Amino acid sequence: MIKTIVLTTVILFLCSSVTYVVAQSKAESCGATEADYDWWREARFGIFIHWGPVSLKGTEIGWSRKGPRPGRADGGPTGSIPMEEYDNLYKQSNPVKFDADEWVQIAKDAGMRYLVFTTKHHD
Repeated sequence: MIKTIVLTTVILFLCSSVTYVVAQSKAESCGATEADYDWWREARFGIFIHWGPVSLKGTEIGWSRKGPRPGRADGGPTGSIPMEEYDNLYKQSNPVKFDADEWVQIAKDAGMRYLVFTTKHHD
């Protein structure tokens, strides 16, 4: 688990400049103020964790469900997990060993100043 967190951290660190540009372009639409962005630019290093039932499969979280993609006229790309299996992953998800305090401590020890935890990204 720690190796996964470290790898995710490295990837997110490398993508931070892209996130910054996107965030700046959406500042007005989400109500963020310049002071909010000043804090975020000064914080510099943080982590976004997208964690849901699909995490059990270890696949790309963006769209892992095989089959037509709702909301797209062309059906969009399809994922690798059959619909029936994907739609029932929630039944297997029981993170009894999840320790939020441990995850936060790991982030702090790495020097992170913020953590965003998304539990229903595409699920």
